[in-house]
Amino acid sequence: MAALDISGVPGSLQVKLRTRGRVPAYTLRGYKLRAIVFGDGEIPIERLEAPLPDLAPGAQTTLPITFREKAPARIQLDVLRPTGSRLTGTFGKRRTRCEESRYP
Repeated sequence: MAALDISGVPGSLQVKLRTRGRVPAYTLRGYKLRAIVFGDGEIPIERLEAPLPDLAPGAQTTLPITFREKAPARIQLDVLRPTGSRLTGTFGKRRTRCEESRYP
C-alpha cells in the first residue's frame, strides 16, 4: 500500500487508497476496509467493514464511508490484508496518521 488518504467530515469520509507502483508490487486481492468509531472514553460505538476491489500495482480506489455518529471522538480505519496484518489510519481530534502494523 502506498497511501491511505482520508478527507471529509467525521460523519462522512472519503477514503482513498493507492497501491505501490514500483517493485515490489503486486495486485491486492481479498483486502477489506474496516472502520471503528469511538465515543468519549475510547468506547467503540460503531463498526463498518467493506471489501476492497482488486487493486493492480499503481491503482487507486475511493470509498465513501458514512456513520450514524456525527461527532465521534476518534475514527480508526484499518485496511485488513488476507494475512491478518493491517495498515491503520486515525481521523478525529488528532491529526491523520498512518502506520504499518504486523498485528491485527
